[in-house]
Amino acid sequence: MKSADAVQVYHARVTDLPLDSTTLSPDERQRAARFKFDRDRENFIVRRVLLRKILGHYLKMDPEKIIFKYGPNGKPELPGLHFNASHSNGHILIAIAPCVVGVDLEYIRPMEDMEQIAKRFFSPPERLLVKDAASFFRIWSRKEAFLKTTGEGLSDRLTKIDVTGASFEGIHLHDLSIAPDFSAALGVQGAITKIICEPWPGVR
Repeated sequence: MKSADAVQVYHARVTDLPLDSTTLSPDERQRAARFKFDRDRENFIVRRVLLRKILGHYLKMDPEKIIFKYGPNGKPELPGLHFNASHSNGHILIAIAPCVVGVDLEYIRPMEDMEQIAKRFFSPPERLLVKDAASFFRIWSRKEAFLKTTGEGLSDRLTKIDVTGASFEGIHLHDLSIAPDFSAALGVQGAITKIICEPWPGVR
């Protein structure tokens, strides 16, 4: 870590990264093979390889030797290092932190059922902030970041979770500026002094 109390967030575009599955584990290769479309399979491989490279950099070990454990909702975990990843429309976001962390990235796009989704999943204060696609996805990305930090996944209590403030139930929420037409958010379970957000080395 660049700082013991900082969160490091890396972002990259799939098209800027090489397609090389040699660092993947056998189960990851099997998972990749199950994708129906080539683009989805290649995107998965690139995302997973990048995650392994970044984690290998921090753990000072070969990326292919990393063995993940998985939480109840399928979230990959490693002892002694907290991380989380998200992807949307060809962009990748990976957060490394000294405490439990969740990150979400959403491509801002028109949605005909935006109001219906907000009524079903957003809290009353969140619904008041939804004016357009940008404000909708800002709430959505913060909500996803919160859920990924707690590890609970989608649940029946979504309308009771309110991410309009700086924190909720001990999870601190931060908006991230990644790229035009994208909304991104970070959830952190703990006190941090800095968020460092930058492209992965070698990616422009």
